[in-house]
Amino acid sequence: MKKWLALLLAVLMLCTLVGCGDDTDTKQKDNGTTTTTTTTTTAHTEQPMAPLTLVEDASPEVCYWYNDTAAVDTNETLVLRANTDLTKVQFVSLFPDAFVVDEVLYTLPVFEEFTFLCINTYINDTVPTRGVACTDKEGKTYYYAFTYSGKDGSISLTELNIAPLSEERLTEIETMLNAEENNGFVSMNEYSCPEEVSLFGALYDGAGIGVGSWEWTEEEVQDYIVAAEWEELYTSVMRFTKADVEALLQKKLGISLADLTRDIDMLYIEKYDAYYHAHSDTQYQPVEVLSGWLEGGEGGLYIIDYKIGWGDGKGRVVLKLTKDGYRFVSNIAIAE
Repeated sequence: MKKWLALLLAVLMLCTLVGCGDDTDTKQKDNGTTTTTTTTTTAHTEQPMAPLTLVEDASPEVCYWYNDTAAVDTNETLVLRANTDLTKVQFVSLFPDAFVVDEVLYTLPVFEEFTFLCINTYINDTVPTRGVACTDKEGKTYYYAFTYSGKDGSISLTELNIAPLSEERLTEIETMLNAEENNGFVSMNEYSCPEEVSLFGALYDGAGIGVGSWEWTEEEVQDYIVAAEWEELYTSVMRFTKADVEALLQKKLGISLADLTRDIDMLYIEKYDAYYHAHSDTQYQPVEVLSGWLEGGEGGLYIIDYKIGWGDGKGRVVLKLTKDGYRFVSNIAIAE
């Protein structure tokens, strides 16, 4: 009897250690090994639908219409559908070299879900020149370019990486543009690329590197009078050493003196290796930033619209942030 009890106890202990009965987590293979299978469930999150959809081959009966008279030709009809309630839907022209907003051509203040906007326009088959912006219910603004496929001739919406700038960033940029060393790159200075900048305009008020004639030696004053073919020093004069100018251009524009395409239009005296500019007035004008956005994310371009001076003149300056501060890319006037 004791032997049977001992045998039964041994069997129970063995079942406890290795498991007894059916177990769906283990399967016996032909080679005698045991494996454990684990079932996992992966949750698939649906991507949110874009706020706007470009609808092909659609002619909705109820539709907002806009005729793009600014286009060279209007041979395309684009149909946009709102997939959610939107505000401030804007049809815009784009800078062809930077994919940033050049001009707002049409604004639809409210665009309700499942309604349509039809636009007659021209789509460039090489570089996008037309786009659309919209703001959703959460206040997020989206920017798109109309892009043309050379393979099948189709047109699609391509989202642009553009983000409006915060008030803090706009205030920071406004302060920067009003600093003496930077104002000359905005005030009375227009260029589509750094090489086209007017050095004369950039340095007019000193740019933080000019040294006035009241600080020169008498010898330098006399040398200037001779070089300028004056009888005496008629007005104050600013001196800019070539080394200082080179450093300024590299910091503010990323170029050198040799890269400039416009005449320097200042007197150069080899003895001092410096440029000289005589004037008794100023071209400094205060800059008021109106709006701005970042295109291309971190490391991209800052597009700033501003009002200049005491009149109604407006401009757009494009900046790039570097380790040395903001660098000027272009500065153009905006027509009213």
